[in-house]
Amino acid sequence: MRLPVNPNRMELLRLRRRLVLAQRGHKLLKDKLEELMRQFLEMVRRFEEIYPKYQSGFHRLLQAWGMVNSLHDQQELNQLIPQGRLELHSEVRKA
Repeated sequence: MRLPVNPNRMELLRLRRRLVLAQRGHKLLKDKLEELMRQFLEMVRRFEEIYPKYQSGFHRLLQAWGMVNSLHDQQELNQLIPQGRLELHSEVRKA
């Protein structure tokens, strides 16, 4: 981008200071981007480690919720859930 410039020493010094400031700001933003990318990739790695554990737990939770829905009607669930009185018990029977 071209700027209208007066051809004198004061203007040259002012523009040099602006250029140095712009270069410093650019370097800071570049460093910040690199750090954010490093943090993001670390979070992705942690997610990939943890996800299988949560996936199996979530699957069991959905199964339990299906059992609760089949055993209780919606009105009863609406009363039990806010009170924290909904308890799940299960047993395994061998046939």
